[in-house]
Amino acid sequence: TKENDLELSADKKPSNAHTEISKAHDKTGEEVKIMRANIAFAEASKDIFGSYFLGYSKDFSITLQMLQHMFEGNEKDTHDSILDFFTPITGNLFFVPSYEQIDKIASGEIK
Repeated sequence: TKENDLELSADKKPSNAHTEISKAHDKTGEEVKIMRANIAFAEASKDIFGSYFLGYSKDFSITLQMLQHMFEGNEKDTHDSILDFFTPITGNLFFVPSYEQIDKIASGEIK
């Protein structure tokens, strides 16, 4: 809760809570995690406030599944409840090659 900054216990958390609905799972049903960070920003003179979300995963399909659950819902819910409070404006996807791929590019093996 925002009042005390404690996460609700699983039995009290709604199924469309952001921490529940945005989860991604592999083919066996196991939850797949990503590295994530949120950075707050503001331009108070223009009444603009928000948060940059950064998500790092080994494969975009993980992040895509999380976004699909947030915006399209899942078998239980229609959308992530965080969207009742925030309006996403834009997004970007960046690819960062592995060291192995960089070596192959540098050697000319990958063009």
